[in-house]
Amino acid sequence: MNLALIQDGYLPAIVPPILRMDYVSLLERAHRDDGGFMEFIAEREFESQKEILRLFQVPFPSEGQGINPSQTLQ
Repeated sequence: MNLALIQDGYLPAIVPPILRMDYVSLLERAHRDDGGFMEFIAEREFESQKEILRLFQVPFPSEGQGINPSQTLQ
């Protein structure tokens, strides 16, 4: 999954240990309906981008400006 994200110009989506069970569950359900999994990965991608900005001390745009997490994987 992260390889596909990187090949499309995104950062790797980091799934913290606390969310691993949700990730596995959504991944298993994605064989029937991938909507929940895609939303989960988009949110993880969004959070990964925010973390990189924090690490480099770059101010994150306030809500309503800039990145929309539901559009991250489109």
